[in-house]
Amino acid sequence: MISNSAENSAMPLVSIIVPTYNYAHFIGETLISIQKQEYLNWECIVVDNGSTDQTESVVGEFVRKDPRFHYARIQHSTTSASRNRGIDLSTGDYIQFVDADDQIQTGKISNQVKLFEANPEAGLIYSHALYYDSGNPSETRFTNDATNIPWMPEYTGHSWGIFSRMYHKNIFVISSPLLRRKLVVNAGSFHAPLNWVEDWEFYLRILAQNTWMVYDPSPLSVSLIRVHPKSLSRNRVMMYEQSLQARKRLLILLHELAHKGLSEANSLIKENNNYEAYLYRLLYMETLQVNKRKAWHYLRQFASRKRDRIILTKFLLAIINRKFPILETDS
Repeated sequence: MISNSAENSAMPLVSIIVPTYNYAHFIGETLISIQKQEYLNWECIVVDNGSTDQTESVVGEFVRKDPRFHYARIQHSTTSASRNRGIDLSTGDYIQFVDADDQIQTGKISNQVKLFEANPEAGLIYSHALYYDSGNPSETRFTNDATNIPWMPEYTGHSWGIFSRMYHKNIFVISSPLLRRKLVVNAGSFHAPLNWVEDWEFYLRILAQNTWMVYDPSPLSVSLIRVHPKSLSRNRVMMYEQSLQARKRLLILLHELAHKGLSEANSLIKENNNYEAYLYRLLYMETLQVNKRKAWHYLRQFASRKRDRIILTKFLLAIINRKFPILETDS
């Protein structure tokens, strides 16, 4: 039952943003986990990314029965675009992202709002995540595979202190943090073209603000991540291309951080340049058999970044002789 008391309305409003695409079979469980939150003053904005299943009908039942739920539909695009629309529509003091096939434990919002009250300088409060196989939520583990080894750090401090670790590997799932709205506004929106690595790139911009972040150890604050066959086709070329987009944006951010005094920034810039060259090489090899014109573009970029005379010479000779490929013998 929804409380409309003055006490509840005086509590900070939390905006929960749920992007979805053809997850009518999962999203009901997600919204129930939100509805069961001990914390009552929230709004949940479901952004439908052009679903062709019964998503609108399923979400509509929640909207009809509980005015805290809202439904918006956009033309099919990316998950990033869906989250951005949710941010635009949100009005809360805090922002929580939840994927449409996952859940959050009943105390997550309540516990983390309390931690914000106890830590007024904090911009981000985050908790652990547990994984479960779809259809078997009672058996959870720390990873999405059988290794079951905890991988998320339990870190409290300024975010620059963990930025380098985040650079090398994402340190939490999308739903782990509760974010102060100002932090999200300052970071800017998700990069709309990205459908992969978009949360990593976004959270790097969050951590770049050197915000105070607090780890929440409560088991009632955990995110529950469903493991099931991917709904998106994992095309390797597209994954590499999107990783490259994220790396290019990250290079700009790293130069800004070097100017601001992040001690690891210059070494991360060098790593990022090397990784971009590696991605160009992968893209050349992947596209060579299906799109030679596109492959040449990636090869030129690879050669330019590596400043490798041997590769450049091979490249020029290949143009003259119209021979492919030219990276096979390169180490």
